[in-house]
Amino acid sequence: MGWVEFGPFACELQRIAGFIDMKRKSPLIAKIIRPGAKGIYPRKRLFRSLDRGRKFPVIWITGPPGSGKTSLAASYLDARKLPCLWYQVDERDNDIASFFYYMGMAAMKAAPRKGKPLPLLTPEYLSGIPAFTRRYFEGLYARLTLPRSPSRKGPKREFLVILDNYQDVSGSSAFHEMVAQGFDVIPEGIHVMVLSRNEPPPQLARLRANNKISLLGWQDIQFTVGETREILQTKGNKRLTSEILFELRKKTEGWAAGLILILLDLRFRKIDYLSTSAFPTREIYNYFAIEIFDKMPKETQEFLLKTTFFPRMTAEMAERLTGVRNSAEILYDLSEHHYFTEKYLDDNPVYQYHPLFREFLIAKAQGSLGAAEISLVRHNAAVLLEESGRTEEAAAMFRDSEDWKGLAHLLPRWAQSLILQGRNKTLAEWIGSIPKKVLEEDPWLLYWLGVSKQLYSLSESRILFERAFQLFQEGQDLTGMFLSWSGAVDTIVFEWNDFTLLDHWFEWLNECVRRDIPFPSPDLEARVASSMAGALLYREPFHPDIRRWMEHSLSLSREREDFNLTMQACLNAVNYYSWMGDLAKCSLVIEEIGKLAQSRTASPLWVLTWKWSEALIFNRTTESSELALKSISEGLEISKKEGIHVWDHMLFAQGVYASLNKGDTATADEFLKKWKRPLKAVDAMVCANINIFRPGSISSRETFLERPYVRKRLMNCQKKRVCTSQRSCALF
Repeated sequence: MGWVEFGPFACELQRIAGFIDMKRKSPLIAKIIRPGAKGIYPRKRLFRSLDRGRKFPVIWITGPPGSGKTSLAASYLDARKLPCLWYQVDERDNDIASFFYYMGMAAMKAAPRKGKPLPLLTPEYLSGIPAFTRRYFEGLYARLTLPRSPSRKGPKREFLVILDNYQDVSGSSAFHEMVAQGFDVIPEGIHVMVLSRNEPPPQLARLRANNKISLLGWQDIQFTVGETREILQTKGNKRLTSEILFELRKKTEGWAAGLILILLDLRFRKIDYLSTSAFPTREIYNYFAIEIFDKMPKETQEFLLKTTFFPRMTAEMAERLTGVRNSAEILYDLSEHHYFTEKYLDDNPVYQYHPLFREFLIAKAQGSLGAAEISLVRHNAAVLLEESGRTEEAAAMFRDSEDWKGLAHLLPRWAQSLILQGRNKTLAEWIGSIPKKVLEEDPWLLYWLGVSKQLYSLSESRILFERAFQLFQEGQDLTGMFLSWSGAVDTIVFEWNDFTLLDHWFEWLNECVRRDIPFPSPDLEARVASSMAGALLYREPFHPDIRRWMEHSLSLSREREDFNLTMQACLNAVNYYSWMGDLAKCSLVIEEIGKLAQSRTASPLWVLTWKWSEALIFNRTTESSELALKSISEGLEISKKEGIHVWDHMLFAQGVYASLNKGDTATADEFLKKWKRPLKAVDAMVCANINIFRPGSISSRETFLERPYVRKRLMNCQKKRVCTSQRSCALF
């Protein structure tokens, strides 16, 4: 399903759907914390291979689960004292907006004092994702690049970016193409190390062909006989003969997990390994894991069977789930003895069981604990995850255990953050996992599903808002009613199809005003006022109350100190005052936009808004055509540089106007032809506004109107129910 191409109004709506600016604060999570390397056997042979690999931008390490990829990378970083950014890839990264969000967090952690945060993949960037991706990675690498030594001699100091568990992303995900683009711009001094069970995907074939990737495969990272001897001897097993060592290496195929299990098993008993048959790696694991697990204290066994339902945990979370007071000691011991438990370095350590170990424990739990007890453990684990700020992991726990009540309770409180992070796809998928019967009875789920779908299915979004509104009415939930009212009204405007659908929504709000029903909050009042002003602009521009709504919207947005809400209010006001011929007030609003656009915190979208509004006011006089073209040129340059193309159509429209004001139909033609996939709204607005040009350009306008593709657009406009707006434009 593709994205809907629409203008900056919709982009801003996505940001203010929750009525507050996003605060990019989140608990530090294992996803962006590097694991510890204490006690890991230093594989000097492989360290030398990795040293040679640093001649390439990308080092790709591949091997089966339990082959020691993560331990190798962590111990190498320690041995070479290399700074790094550690990023654990998982299924969340199938939505590339999630990757950009979490990688931004990782960059802030790795280089906290370097500049402003990296951008989020918010709606204005969706029509230019390749440009956004390139600029994002350039910004990331610039943030991580280390300065040369004070003497300025020698090469740049090096920094490593680690992408662990790369295989957890779907092969069909856009993630791989994004990564390929990011790898294209790796500068000197930066290396990316990828840890995966799989070879590089096809999207990286060009990089491989251009010799940009150093590969370290399963055959390379298997333990040799010599390494097997060393690791066993360092653990106190010095009497093993060469024959036994050779057989152990042969039967485990140099598999790190097999060797670790043998070491653990030797703590409990002596085994004649020469008589033990060779196993496939997973069978080796299950065989020894059962042997070792059964010899553990019962309290430890129960602890493991319950905590295995945590994807990641702190000692406090484990204690609250199990009631075991020495939880911290158990986790510490598991980690110290490398019993398939990773410890992620932080002030409050986070622990994570190895996937093989967790898979084994879950299977064991399902055979040892009753279904009711497992359900309770999962529910309690999900609640603890949510309380600790690990909301996505909590949602996954509720979903996987089919605890729909828990998931339905969680998602509405989390939805606002996801939308503000640009993660509409993630939100839609979470809500979509809930059974239809549950979903259709919950107005908040319907509302947020409507918000999440605004970017790619406006008609479906509108239907969801309408259904949510009905349920909110039945429950007499004023906040929900105003929210879904605003969502439905905005979606009808963005659809630019049948503006008569707005009429009954106007009636409802007017009735609320007549009855003096108070808004639940000033933020909500500002949101509704902005929606009402914008809708009246296109449906009833001569409505007696439109100026009051417009000015009320502007006033409320300024009081909120919210850039995004202010932008929507200003855009509505610029269009309204321009259409009404009130150029003095229009200029004042544009001046306000300009001041905000020149502030340090202004987004590129805001700057583009300023350039478009400048061009609009310049186009009101034929004498200012050159100034209009200058603003248009500057805006298009910013659009190209930043990868934000939601304003392109409107800038092209102003280019048509400026060219016709000059009598330059050839340039007007060029601007018009640049609309490869014109918006329905742009068709109507451009063709209607052709009638606004000053007397000096009448002949060029009439010649222009004779062009076949212009006449075709005018015919299309006549078929749409936007006549009121067109008539208002024709008056100026």
